[in-house]
Amino acid sequence: MRIPFAILGYCRDKRDIQHAINAATDLAEHQVRRGYAPLWWRSRARYRREDHDTFPGVERINLPEEVEAMGADDCDGHAPYLAGSLRAIGHPARAIVVRAPGVGYHVIVGTRNAQGRTIIIDPSARRGMLDQPKPTVGAMNQRNLLRSRAALARAGQLVRQVESMDPSTHAARALGMEALRLIRVSQQADDAVTGTDIEVGIKHRHKRKKARRLATEAEENAALIERKARARARIAKARRAAMESEADEADEGDEDEGYEDEGYQ
Repeated sequence: MRIPFAILGYCRDKRDIQHAINAATDLAEHQVRRGYAPLWWRSRARYRREDHDTFPGVERINLPEEVEAMGADDCDGHAPYLAGSLRAIGHPARAIVVRAPGVGYHVIVGTRNAQGRTIIIDPSARRGMLDQPKPTVGAMNQRNLLRSRAALARAGQLVRQVESMDPSTHAARALGMEALRLIRVSQQADDAVTGTDIEVGIKHRHKRKKARRLATEAEENAALIERKARARARIAKARRAAMESEADEADEGDEDEGYEDEGYQ
Protein backbone atom coordinates (compact mmCIF):
# COMPACT_ATOMS: atom_id res chain seq x y z
CA MET A 1 0.00 0.00 0.00
CA ARG A 2 1.32 3.45 -0.95
CA ILE A 3 -0.19 6.58 0.65
CA PRO A 4 0.94 9.87 -0.92
CA PHE A 5 1.59 12.61 1.63
CA ALA A 6 2.68 16.25 1.70
CA ILE A 7 3.85 18.51 4.53
CA LEU A 8 3.12 22.13 3.67
CA GLY A 9 4.39 25.27 5.38
CA TYR A 10 6.67 28.28 5.05
CA CYS A 11 10.44 28.53 5.46
CA ARG A 12 11.39 32.07 6.43
CA ASP A 13 15.16 31.72 6.69
CA LYS A 14 18.08 29.33 6.33
CA ARG A 15 17.40 27.72 9.71
CA ASP A 16 13.84 26.78 8.74
CA ILE A 17 15.06 25.28 5.45
CA GLN A 18 17.68 23.26 7.35
CA HIS A 19 15.00 21.70 9.57
CA ALA A 20 13.02 20.68 6.48
CA ILE A 21 16.14 19.14 4.91
CA ASN A 22 16.91 17.29 8.16
CA ALA A 23 13.44 15.75 8.08
CA ALA A 24 13.91 14.77 4.42
CA THR A 25 17.25 13.15 5.28
CA ASP A 26 15.69 11.05 8.05
CA LEU A 27 12.95 9.88 5.67
CA ALA A 28 15.54 9.19 2.95
CA GLU A 29 17.54 6.99 5.32
CA HIS A 30 14.36 5.09 6.22
CA GLN A 31 13.45 4.52 2.56
CA VAL A 32 16.93 3.28 1.66
CA ARG A 33 17.01 0.92 4.65
CA ARG A 34 13.61 -0.49 3.69
CA GLY A 35 14.73 -1.00 0.11
CA TYR A 36 12.28 1.49 -1.42
CA ALA A 37 15.16 3.07 -3.34
CA PRO A 38 18.75 2.03 -4.10
CA LEU A 39 21.78 3.65 -2.54
CA TRP A 40 22.42 7.04 -4.08
CA TRP A 41 25.65 5.99 -5.85
CA ARG A 42 23.77 3.09 -7.46
CA SER A 43 20.98 5.34 -8.70
CA ARG A 44 21.05 6.79 -12.22
CA ALA A 45 19.04 9.90 -11.30
CA ARG A 46 20.51 13.07 -12.81
CA TYR A 47 20.33 16.71 -11.78
CA ARG A 48 17.47 18.81 -13.11
CA ARG A 49 16.21 22.20 -12.04
CA GLU A 50 12.84 22.10 -10.34
CA ASP A 51 9.80 22.72 -12.49
CA HIS A 52 7.43 25.14 -10.72
CA ASP A 53 4.59 24.74 -13.18
CA THR A 54 2.80 22.07 -11.12
CA PHE A 55 3.11 23.95 -7.81
CA PRO A 56 3.75 27.64 -8.57
CA GLY A 57 5.92 29.29 -5.95
CA VAL A 58 6.31 26.07 -3.92
CA GLU A 59 9.67 24.39 -3.33
CA ARG A 60 9.11 20.65 -3.62
CA ILE A 61 11.42 18.28 -1.71
CA ASN A 62 11.29 14.76 -3.14
CA LEU A 63 12.27 11.61 -1.28
CA PRO A 64 14.57 8.95 -2.84
CA GLU A 65 11.72 6.79 -4.10
CA GLU A 66 10.27 9.76 -5.99
CA VAL A 67 13.69 10.90 -7.23
CA GLU A 68 14.32 7.43 -8.62
CA ALA A 69 10.90 7.37 -10.29
CA MET A 70 11.42 10.78 -11.94
CA GLY A 71 15.01 10.00 -12.91
CA ALA A 72 16.17 13.52 -11.94
CA ASP A 73 15.83 16.15 -9.23
CA ASP A 74 17.51 19.27 -7.90
CA CYS A 75 19.80 19.78 -4.89
CA ASP A 76 17.13 19.37 -2.18
CA GLY A 77 16.40 15.90 -3.54
CA HIS A 78 19.95 14.65 -4.19
CA ALA A 79 21.59 15.88 -0.97
CA PRO A 80 19.17 14.24 1.50
CA TYR A 81 19.24 11.12 -0.72
CA LEU A 82 23.05 10.86 -0.50
CA ALA A 83 23.16 11.69 3.23
CA GLY A 84 20.43 9.14 3.95
CA SER A 85 22.26 6.49 1.92
CA LEU A 86 25.48 7.08 3.86
CA ARG A 87 23.61 6.83 7.15
CA ALA A 88 21.92 3.64 6.00
CA ILE A 89 25.30 1.89 5.78
CA GLY A 90 26.40 3.31 9.15
CA HIS A 91 28.43 6.29 7.91
CA PRO A 92 27.87 9.71 9.56
CA ALA A 93 26.53 12.29 7.14
CA ARG A 94 24.33 15.37 7.03
CA ALA A 95 22.68 17.41 4.29
CA ILE A 96 23.64 21.08 4.82
CA VAL A 97 21.93 24.21 3.52
CA VAL A 98 24.34 26.91 2.30
CA ARG A 99 24.06 30.23 0.49
CA ALA A 100 25.21 30.09 -3.14
CA PRO A 101 26.00 33.44 -4.87
CA GLY A 102 23.65 34.04 -7.77
CA VAL A 103 21.57 30.96 -6.92
CA GLY A 104 20.16 31.51 -3.43
CA TYR A 105 20.11 28.47 -1.19
CA HIS A 106 21.91 25.26 -2.14
CA VAL A 107 22.11 21.88 -0.37
CA ILE A 108 25.32 19.86 -0.07
CA VAL A 109 26.48 16.92 2.07
CA GLY A 110 28.97 16.91 4.91
CA THR A 111 30.57 13.59 5.95
CA ARG A 112 33.91 12.13 7.11
CA ASN A 113 36.59 10.25 5.21
CA ALA A 114 38.59 7.22 6.33
CA GLN A 115 40.98 9.47 8.30
CA GLY A 116 38.08 11.04 10.21
CA ARG A 117 38.37 14.41 8.48
CA THR A 118 35.28 16.32 7.46
CA ILE A 119 34.72 16.49 3.71
CA ILE A 120 32.08 18.22 1.60
CA ILE A 121 30.33 16.53 -1.32
CA ASP A 122 28.06 18.28 -3.80
CA PRO A 123 25.89 15.48 -5.24
CA SER A 124 24.14 17.90 -7.61
CA ALA A 125 27.44 18.84 -9.23
CA ARG A 126 28.32 15.17 -9.63
CA ARG A 127 25.02 14.51 -11.38
CA GLY A 128 25.26 17.25 -13.97
CA MET A 129 24.33 20.56 -12.30
CA LEU A 130 27.38 22.32 -13.74
CA ASP A 131 26.40 21.18 -17.23
CA GLN A 132 22.95 22.79 -16.98
CA PRO A 133 22.47 26.03 -18.93
CA LYS A 134 21.99 29.12 -16.80
CA PRO A 135 18.38 30.30 -16.56
CA THR A 136 17.52 32.99 -19.07
CA VAL A 137 16.07 36.36 -18.14
CA GLY A 138 12.64 35.16 -19.26
CA ALA A 139 12.86 32.07 -17.04
CA MET A 140 13.92 34.13 -14.03
CA ASN A 141 11.12 36.61 -14.68
CA GLN A 142 8.61 33.77 -14.89
CA ARG A 143 9.83 32.35 -11.59
CA ASN A 144 9.58 35.74 -9.86
CA LEU A 145 6.11 36.33 -11.27
CA LEU A 146 4.93 32.92 -10.08
CA ARG A 147 6.39 33.65 -6.66
CA SER A 148 4.67 37.04 -6.56
CA ARG A 149 1.33 35.57 -7.64
CA ALA A 150 1.49 32.76 -5.06
CA ALA A 151 2.42 35.15 -2.22
CA LEU A 152 -0.31 37.59 -3.21
CA ALA A 153 -2.93 34.84 -3.42
CA ARG A 154 -2.00 33.57 0.04
CA ALA A 155 -2.09 37.12 1.43
CA GLY A 156 -5.60 37.54 0.02
CA GLN A 157 -6.73 34.35 1.76
CA LEU A 158 -5.33 35.57 5.08
CA VAL A 159 -7.00 38.95 4.70
CA ARG A 160 -10.36 37.27 4.10
CA GLN A 161 -9.84 35.19 7.24
CA VAL A 162 -9.04 38.30 9.26
CA GLU A 163 -12.20 40.02 8.03
CA SER A 164 -14.30 37.13 9.34
CA MET A 165 -12.58 37.03 12.77
CA ASP A 166 -12.89 39.03 15.96
CA PRO A 167 -10.22 41.76 15.58
CA SER A 168 -9.49 41.68 19.32
CA THR A 169 -7.91 38.23 19.15
CA HIS A 170 -4.17 37.67 18.86
CA ALA A 171 -4.82 35.29 15.96
CA ALA A 172 -6.31 38.11 13.88
CA ARG A 173 -3.28 40.28 14.50
CA ALA A 174 -0.89 37.42 13.67
CA LEU A 175 -2.69 36.72 10.40
CA GLY A 176 -2.60 40.41 9.53
CA MET A 177 1.17 40.55 10.11
CA GLU A 178 1.70 37.40 8.01
CA ALA A 179 -0.39 38.93 5.20
CA LEU A 180 1.79 42.06 5.26
CA ARG A 181 4.92 39.89 5.07
CA LEU A 182 3.57 38.04 2.03
CA ILE A 183 2.69 41.34 0.41
CA ARG A 184 6.31 42.46 0.85
CA VAL A 185 7.48 39.16 -0.69
CA SER A 186 5.20 39.79 -3.67
CA GLN A 187 6.56 43.32 -4.03
CA GLN A 188 10.18 42.12 -3.92
CA ALA A 189 9.49 39.44 -6.53
CA ASP A 190 7.84 41.97 -8.86
CA ASP A 191 10.72 44.41 -8.36
CA ALA A 192 13.12 41.71 -9.62
CA VAL A 193 11.25 41.38 -12.91
CA THR A 194 12.93 43.05 -15.88
CA GLY A 195 12.20 43.64 -19.55
CA THR A 196 8.79 43.39 -21.15
CA ASP A 197 7.47 41.21 -18.33
CA ILE A 198 7.34 44.28 -16.10
CA GLU A 199 3.80 44.93 -17.34
CA VAL A 200 2.67 41.63 -15.82
CA GLY A 201 4.11 42.61 -12.45
CA ILE A 202 2.37 45.98 -12.57
CA LYS A 203 -1.01 44.21 -12.78
CA HIS A 204 -0.47 42.93 -9.23
CA ARG A 205 -0.27 46.45 -7.81
CA HIS A 206 -3.97 47.13 -7.27
CA LYS A 207 -4.51 43.74 -5.61
CA ARG A 208 -1.48 44.28 -3.41
CA LYS A 209 -2.62 47.79 -2.47
CA LYS A 210 -6.06 46.58 -1.36
CA ALA A 211 -4.65 43.60 0.56
CA ARG A 212 -2.07 45.82 2.28
CA ARG A 213 -4.75 48.31 3.35
CA LEU A 214 -7.04 45.63 4.78
CA ALA A 215 -4.19 43.81 6.54
CA THR A 216 -2.87 47.07 8.01
CA GLU A 217 -6.32 48.01 9.27
CA ALA A 218 -6.74 44.58 10.89
CA GLU A 219 -3.36 44.86 12.62
CA GLU A 220 -4.02 48.43 13.81
CA ASN A 221 -7.49 47.52 15.12
CA ALA A 222 -6.10 44.55 17.03
CA ALA A 223 -3.29 46.68 18.48
CA LEU A 224 -5.74 49.44 19.52
CA ILE A 225 -8.04 46.97 21.24
CA GLU A 226 -5.08 45.40 22.99
CA ARG A 227 -3.92 48.82 24.28
CA LYS A 228 -7.42 49.62 25.54
CA ALA A 229 -7.59 46.28 27.34
CA ARG A 230 -4.25 46.96 29.03
CA ALA A 231 -5.42 50.43 30.07
CA ARG A 232 -8.62 49.01 31.57
CA ALA A 233 -6.56 46.42 33.44
CA ARG A 234 -4.30 49.16 34.89
CA ILE A 235 -7.33 51.24 35.97
CA ALA A 236 -8.96 48.22 37.62
CA LYS A 237 -5.72 47.42 39.43
CA ALA A 238 -5.42 50.99 40.70
CA ARG A 239 -9.03 50.93 41.93
CA ARG A 240 -8.45 47.66 43.80
CA ALA A 241 -5.36 49.12 45.43
CA ALA A 242 -7.31 52.25 46.50
CA MET A 243 -10.15 50.16 47.94
CA GLU A 244 -7.69 47.99 49.87
CA SER A 245 -5.99 51.11 51.24
CA GLU A 246 -9.34 52.55 52.40
CA ALA A 247 -10.25 49.24 54.01
CA ASP A 248 -6.93 49.18 55.92
CA GLU A 249 -7.50 52.74 57.19
CA ALA A 250 -11.03 51.85 58.31
CA ASP A 251 -9.71 48.83 60.23
CA GLU A 252 -7.13 51.00 62.01
CA GLY A 253 -9.87 53.50 63.00
CA ASP A 254 -11.99 50.71 64.52
CA GLU A 255 -9.03 49.53 66.59
CA ASP A 256 -8.41 53.06 67.98
CA GLU A 257 -12.06 53.40 69.07
CA GLY A 258 -11.82 50.07 70.87
CA TYR A 259 -8.80 51.25 72.84
CA GLU A 260 -10.64 54.42 73.97
CA ASP A 261 -13.60 52.41 75.28
CA GLU A 262 -11.32 50.29 77.45
CA GLY A 263 -9.56 53.30 78.96
CA TYR A 264 -6.16 52.97 77.35
CA GLN A 265 -5.75 56.67 76.52
